[in-house]
Amino acid sequence: MFSSYLLSMMRTLAPILVVWLIAQAVQLGVLLDGSLVVSLLTWVFTGAYCLVVHWAELRIGGCFGRLLGFAAPPVYQAQWPMPFG
Repeated sequence: MFSSYLLSMMRTLAPILVVWLIAQAVQLGVLLDGSLVVSLLTWVFTGAYCLVVHWAELRIGGCFGRLLGFAAPPVYQAQWPMPFG
């Protein structure tokens, strides 16, 4: 079973993966307007911010969790059926 921290990291990285896939589509010639580019950059910087703060919370101190709105990391309860069990 995955730890709560690993699950929260997966939830942070999923949007980054989506943005990377969109970037690959752009390289293949799909055109994007300015507002969509701003939205994509928002996702990228939000993901980076979350990753850095999660890392600091785990490695340096729990007080960094306040930068995510609450000082305690999430605790996920097991549900049936387990998706990764």
